[in-house]
Amino acid sequence: MVKLSPEKQAEIDKIFSKIYVGLPPEAQAKINQIRAEGIQEIEDGKIEFEARIKQLKSGHFRLVPIAELAWNAAFAARKAEPLESRKDLSACESGRAFIRAIKAALLDGSLVAREQGSGIPVNDRSWCLENDDITSLPAMMPHDRLMVRTDEVKAWLEKMGIATDAFPLLNLAAEGLSLTQQAPTKAEPEEPVGEESGAAHARQAEESPEERGERIYRRSQELGGTRKKGVTRALAQEEAVRNGKPCSESNIKRILADHERRQAGKTTI
Repeated sequence: MVKLSPEKQAEIDKIFSKIYVGLPPEAQAKINQIRAEGIQEIEDGKIEFEARIKQLKSGHFRLVPIAELAWNAAFAARKAEPLESRKDLSACESGRAFIRAIKAALLDGSLVAREQGSGIPVNDRSWCLENDDITSLPAMMPHDRLMVRTDEVKAWLEKMGIATDAFPLLNLAAEGLSLTQQAPTKAEPEEPVGEESGAAHARQAEESPEERGERIYRRSQELGGTRKKGVTRALAQEEAVRNGKPCSESNIKRILADHERRQAGKTTI
């Protein structure tokens, strides 16, 4: 990719602005919709992130989604990249490299993938062996329920020589545990992230990733398909209510992408 100076980048931005002004109204509306959806995804991510921070600070957090760690790595690379024109590329490259490193660690036993609700080790070999040579970063992400223990992944990162500063959730988890050990209270302990109580916990314990993907896919079709404006957001809100915790639109998209891959695999057998 050609490296652009700030002046050249500003010149290109000006050209794109002129092109936008010259587009027909329906094309401008589509671009505006894409921008709005991107902004909404960021807001959904903030809500989910803030909820997870509260749980981390409670000192009872034991599991962290692999996908969340990969996004942390991507965002850290984007922030560190000095050239504006290369920020997105750096994020993509770093995120992909991190996922491949995680896959290698899972395959050789350096890390153990665990199920979100119970923390029990799960068979992740099929995901680890997927061919991702031409796969986009979002499509490379594993299912949200595929997690690792915070202490195990922190030790793995340190052994790899990777600074944990890029992974704020891990640092918060360690801080929360330390504070809990130093100042225990009489309050009833909270359950770990991903371990819901009541009906929500029962539903998640009974529902496999395949069943969840199929359910969300069927519901998306009932609402008119994910290409229809507002459907992905509605699905995320329904999942948040169903499971008792925030769910972002990007999570819904990854779940549906996993479902589509499984269905494609069945048709090729």
